Amino acid sequence: MFGFKIAVIGIGGFELLFFILVPFVMGLLGVYLITVGLWELRVGVDRKKYATYMFTGLALIVFLAMG
Repeated sequence: MFGFKIAVIGIGGFELLFFILVPFVMGLLGVYLITVGLWELRVGVDRKKYATYMFTGLALIVFLAMG
């Protein structure tokens, strides 16, 4: 029932997956990595992990916003 309505408005399963769900999941992953990076900075044990998490999270969010 719902698949037919999605096909009628022009969004098939493939387009739904790659244009809606994948960017959404990558955005959530970016926010999660930023949060983990801030937590690492708060704990203050390993600053290299902080830099890695923050850079990866920010890169995911910036590239998703541009794409």
